[in-house]
Amino acid sequence: MPTSATCSPTCSSTPARWADTAADPTHLHAALATALALGLVELREHARQALGNDFDIRAFHDLLLGNGALPLAVVEGAVDEWIKSRP
Repeated sequence: MPTSATCSPTCSSTPARWADTAADPTHLHAALATALALGLVELREHARQALGNDFDIRAFHDLLLGNGALPLAVVEGAVDEWIKSRP
């Protein structure tokens, strides 16, 4: 693999290209979407473990979607409250 000293200006291994990639909104949105998806999967598994057979995926989805767009930290609190309120 060529070093950055011998690489062409369009080579993806140069620090300049790394900076371009890091500032690219497409990559930023993909990273945020991935982080959010992983957070939601973790929350689902937390609720599933806490509730066992009483876990209802439809009710969980209603909880997530019914409150609109919220920060993940707020959703975590809502899920914890939801778990406590379940019979």
